Amino acid sequence: MQKRKFNLAKLKFGVLVLFVLVLIAVYLITAIRGYGFFEGIKEFVKTNPKLSPIIFTSLYVISAFFPLPLLTIFGSTLFSFWEVLIYSLIGNIVNATIIFYLARWLGRDFVKHFEAKHKLAKKLDMTFKKHAIRDMVLVRFFYPLPIEVGNLAGGLSGIKYRDYLWGILIGMTPVIIASILAVQGQMAGNNLMMTIATIMFVLMIAIPIFYISGLRKYTKEKFNDFVGLRR
Repeated sequence: MQKRKFNLAKLKFGVLVLFVLVLIAVYLITAIRGYGFFEGIKEFVKTNPKLSPIIFTSLYVISAFFPLPLLTIFGSTLFSFWEVLIYSLIGNIVNATIIFYLARWLGRDFVKHFEAKHKLAKKLDMTFKKHAIRDMVLVRFFYPLPIEVGNLAGGLSGIKYRDYLWGILIGMTPVIIASILAVQGQMAGNNLMMTIATIMFVLMIAIPIFYISGLRKYTKEKFNDFVGLRR
């Protein structure tokens, strides 16, 4: 019975790995060919203004299976600041929820089997679970990292969805605001908006970098103290 469950867990995890590989392939293909279809969507949205919020937020749902990065930037060319902020937050939450539960259903069982045999993996998962909100905020602040990475990590880990949701909400809001300010500031020729966006981006990328550097220093000191006591 246990073996059967493990084989099922491996099968589901294999499906998840295949799904991730497809996402990577689509990213590479679309990065090479570009996102020309955005222009078609933009024209349709302009001619159907009442449907534009639904169309825009629906793109986030699609992007859970067919990656469409830069959606907030795209929305910033269509809507006002508050409109694109609200639509982007809703869309990101829906997208993150889909990927979280998809990863949890397909991969969590396999990860639990792996953790049972590897104490370090189990310890890392417990630490992540203990500081879930903080860690998800740090992942979101490190915006060069594709958002799918944080979403998948959340689903594969043992963190609660509530903590996951608060973490991504707190972490992604400043990133969205900075993106909107940067695009709309450039469109309007507003240097103040662009300056604020730049400062926000620098601060956000600095926070996780300094945190990781401090954590490495702390870990090294603890390790040296441990070695000294052993001697």
